[in-house]
Amino acid sequence: MSIPPLSVVVPTKDPWPGLKDCLDALLDQVAETGAELIVVDGSGEGLPSDEASPYRRVKLVRAFGESVFALRVRGVDAARGDLLAVTEDHCLVDGGWCAEIIEAHRRRPEAAAIAGAIENGSTGRFMDWANFLMTFSPFMAPIDRTERHRIPPPPNVSYKRSVIEGRRLEGGSAEFELNPALAAAGLMELDDRVALTHVQSLGVAGTMAGHFHNGRSTTGMAHAGSPWSSRRTRLRSYLNRPVSLARHTLRSVRRRDLPIRARLSLPLVVVLCLCHAAGELTGIATGGAGQSPEAIG
Repeated sequence: MSIPPLSVVVPTKDPWPGLKDCLDALLDQVAETGAELIVVDGSGEGLPSDEASPYRRVKLVRAFGESVFALRVRGVDAARGDLLAVTEDHCLVDGGWCAEIIEAHRRRPEAAAIAGAIENGSTGRFMDWANFLMTFSPFMAPIDRTERHRIPPPPNVSYKRSVIEGRRLEGGSAEFELNPALAAAGLMELDDRVALTHVQSLGVAGTMAGHFHNGRSTTGMAHAGSPWSSRRTRLRSYLNRPVSLARHTLRSVRRRDLPIRARLSLPLVVVLCLCHAAGELTGIATGGAGQSPEAIG
């Protein structure tokens, strides 16, 4: 069996048709480039059961009830491609996304990973803009290459297989260990031509909870099993985290030419920074992520 040039992994926790728009944007591209498309289904109902469905061409990995971090690892383990891209079920890739990934790695053989641009597809509500800006503002096109405090987020990062082989990837390790290490070593390149759109609207309470759980997952996984003495030292250094997180986020936003609705959402960006920082502090203080990884969709 030939090795595909690219494996695209899409974890999902939602039943069908939650994944439909994401897959519809990918199916033709995957066929044109000879890539493989892997859906990691955490609900047991992620794909339609119709045997005649075009989605039957998708490689399905079932992992009922697992966190999105664990689902990503399952997909990585199942991938066979020379390149590996992991995106999210609420993202819509641009036309030619698969081909752009392959070409970007061809142009940069020395790059271990390439991160692309992310645009906002949920623009109708202030909280939706705040959610996007809090997470992705440095990575809108053109990507802010002066930003050194933020690591490219998972939805639009692709890797050469050599980076993944031989590594023991566990839940969250790619996001919290591998990506920061590659960025620090100068092995993660940025490419605006590899672009997708992030579509997510969770409401006010859901968005605030999501950022808390994301923050707790980040630090809780990293500090699981750490002695209290080391966590206490880390906790002290994080006491100014809400201020620093808000400062770096708002600095990135100020550099952008944004619509008025996005500008008016900036007070909510500060609220979400506080939620995220509260989650991070909780993760350090308790030395664990609790149920937060499972709460992230």
